[in-house]
Amino acid sequence: MGQDGQDAGKPRVWSTPEVWVPIVQELRNMAPPGTVSTCLAGTVGWRGWNGSAPIDFDATGHGTKRREPWSTDALDGVCAAAGQERLAFDIEARPDGGTAHVMLSDDAARVGVSRGVRELVLIPGSMPAPFTQRPVTYPVTTAAKANPGQVVDTVKRLQRRSTGASEASISRAEKRWGVRFPAELRALYSTASSGELIDKQAGDEGAIMRITPLAGEFRDWPAQTIAPEWSTSADRVFHDPSGKVQDLPVSSGWIQIGDDWGGSYWVMDLTPGPNGHVGQVLFIDRDDQYGACWVADSLAEFLLLSNRYPVDQPSHDWQGMGPYRDYLLRVGDGSGRSIAEVAPTTQVVELFGDQSIDMAVLAGHPSIRSVTVNGSVTSWETLATLPALEWLNMGMSDWIRLLDAGQVPATLKAAGFIDQADLIPTTMVFNRLLSLWGRDTVLITAIQIEL
Repeated sequence: MGQDGQDAGKPRVWSTPEVWVPIVQELRNMAPPGTVSTCLAGTVGWRGWNGSAPIDFDATGHGTKRREPWSTDALDGVCAAAGQERLAFDIEARPDGGTAHVMLSDDAARVGVSRGVRELVLIPGSMPAPFTQRPVTYPVTTAAKANPGQVVDTVKRLQRRSTGASEASISRAEKRWGVRFPAELRALYSTASSGELIDKQAGDEGAIMRITPLAGEFRDWPAQTIAPEWSTSADRVFHDPSGKVQDLPVSSGWIQIGDDWGGSYWVMDLTPGPNGHVGQVLFIDRDDQYGACWVADSLAEFLLLSNRYPVDQPSHDWQGMGPYRDYLLRVGDGSGRSIAEVAPTTQVVELFGDQSIDMAVLAGHPSIRSVTVNGSVTSWETLATLPALEWLNMGMSDWIRLLDAGQVPATLKAAGFIDQADLIPTTMVFNRLLSLWGRDTVLITAIQIEL
């Protein structure tokens, strides 16, 4: 059934006209003389609202966009009425009232933070390919630098009144995560179960980490992969050129040991890459959320480092000019690269600019899973020849082109949109796509507001 099938007969609070009256009134009150109608598009949710500045139309149909930045408190009531739900809306305010067209975000059509739908999930429950991978076991050992006794001595020096976790607590944690703690990890928690490791003699550089307790808020994290959004994660590449870290966004073998008081944290790696060591320490950046960078071969070594952050982070190579060059191909947008540079290992292709790019060279490529088109391209039929293609992100006119030509790749699991028109014509395109996969179509709620 459609998204309004749930709670049948019980209209949501946000669907009542009274909720939208304040914003319609404000749009009319702020409109310049001669304005026939004012249009506003955006999204609302429990964290607030977002959208573009209103456009005022005169009797000739000419529209003038209000000066940016533009804000209003009149949508606060809509945000409150939406509760935990996220809505996309188009509002037209007229002298006698207005109309709000509203779409509710659901598991198929996911509303973005600024305007409209950011992604359609065509295969229920699907995730980008990297997030479906699990760590493998390589024949590697702990590093020669691993030294449990040194870990104990260092922690005791930094936490003179430390209290360690009991052997029973450590055993419960091992059982819960299905792992066996390396000797250094046992040494850490048997010496200090929590607290801060700060070398006061080192001054401003003395803050090492805040130990993550064995139980608490973060402690189900290693065993779970939170389903990411396609629009923010489908084009992510995970690759460690050194081979020390497995090319994964998250691993059940990454055991969080501490954070930097700022949202980033360190983990001990029990599932290293072929050139790594069991028990090596990795860094996970709060801004990247997924993926990890090697920092030290052992915990003992890590605790003595003057800089505990990775010198180079492959994830910062968002243009594919460094360690991701053979995995991410970005053409146009000042990259200086050509589509002819596609490599056998390329996973993500991003095409930008007004100069036409011929996609024919990509035909039959076995590894390309994500394509973004934000410019002029030819050889659209090539997309249907990519067996691994699961995410296609492009403008509304390009989606219409593929739909009309019957060339939408059948391998897709999700679809992205880099621009959108008004909500109703946009939704018609969404529904054409959803119908190809047998998914419920998107419903629009029309709300008439009288002033």
